[in-house]
Amino acid sequence: MSPHKDFAVRRACAYEVAIKLWRVWKSGCSRKTKIRVFKATVESVLFYGAETWTLTTQLTSRICGAYTNLLRKALNLPWTAHMTNRELYGNLPRADDIIRHRRLHFAGHAARCSADRYQPVADLVFWQGPGPMRRGQGNRRTFLKTVLQDLGGQMSAAEALRCATNRDEWRNRIN
Repeated sequence: MSPHKDFAVRRACAYEVAIKLWRVWKSGCSRKTKIRVFKATVESVLFYGAETWTLTTQLTSRICGAYTNLLRKALNLPWTAHMTNRELYGNLPRADDIIRHRRLHFAGHAARCSADRYQPVADLVFWQGPGPMRRGQGNRRTFLKTVLQDLGGQMSAAEALRCATNRDEWRNRIN
């Protein structure tokens, strides 16, 4: 399934969960409690499997918009309540930062899982194409390109794989 289709399914499921929790959102619970319920239910449904998505700028914008809209619903803030995203989010990370962090954790885990016994997931995560694209094929977004971009674009694939196999070095790099 493509990331666009997967996101559409996840977004629909997350809205369904948010609508079912309307009593919690309308209650007099504190903001902290509502955010904890939101993260445990709505956010986990929305971002299920998101660490495997290769995001384009357009898809990132759609994810951030849906996340912001769901957060407004959880905090019982209508769209007419003019509030900046900084005020809305408070100290919550943005949606694209959450996905980036999850993707880097997954890449590190995949690289280390082949140390004990062979697991093909490491080969898939750090797979590089056979060379330049054929004419007319375009510049495709691969998972490895996305991971390298998440790391700041300063590492090669071999360096990233070497770094990911060392858990402490990888944690320092992604945090």
